[in-house]
Amino acid sequence: MYFLYVDSSGQTKIRRNIHDNGLYILSGVLVHERDWRSVEKRLADVKRDLFPRLRPDKWELHAQEIWHSKEFFAKAELGLNLAKKEEIFSKVVDAACESAITIVSVVIFKDTLEQRRSSTVMKSSWRRLTVRFEDFLKQNSLHADDGLFFIDSSQKTPEAEIKDIIMAEVRRRGGRLGTRRVIENPIFVESHRWNLIQLADMIAYVVHRHYRKDSRFEGWFKSLAPKMHRSGSRLYGFGINEIPASH
Repeated sequence: MYFLYVDSSGQTKIRRNIHDNGLYILSGVLVHERDWRSVEKRLADVKRDLFPRLRPDKWELHAQEIWHSKEFFAKAELGLNLAKKEEIFSKVVDAACESAITIVSVVIFKDTLEQRRSSTVMKSSWRRLTVRFEDFLKQNSLHADDGLFFIDSSQKTPEAEIKDIIMAEVRRRGGRLGTRRVIENPIFVESHRWNLIQLADMIAYVVHRHYRKDSRFEGWFKSLAPKMHRSGSRLYGFGINEIPASH
């Protein structure tokens, strides 16, 4: 069985009178059931190495707060200067690259959607991620009920809405394909308890800043690229899913 740990970067909200509504990124980290404990431990070790005086379960890898020195990371005693921020991202990305994971991300260009509504952003991103999860499982010759979502419970989108989208997509594809590889009931978890959810948050942020053409994040994006899901050599449409497509 594979687990898909999911978090996001950006907002689903679209403001009609704003010229640039930006992007919404939904990223997932795929881990086989035999590997998730070792990846969790590796990330805990990275957190312990970054802040030796803090227990790794007492603080959370949250990319936006790290990069902008907000909330927990605004504390002066952490000494969170630019060099430390870069160290955090570099060590987390290195850990991801050296772990048995596969990455898949959905990138929504909010201003170019045919239907410019916040609900469209939310539904499109979860539908596409579910399809990619199903296809990944099929590509790896897995069978029914071999894929399970783990989702950050702090997402602003109500859990019931996400469940409905996943359930509808799984049932639709199950009826058409004759099998259902993704379990239709996702598990919602508190991100501070799951390092793999925190990793999904960090990856979503790197993808977001890459699409924003922030040169400071290009090295991290390029490092993560080999871990992104592919069909043969094809990345776009698999590890990176753009809506609408630009590649």
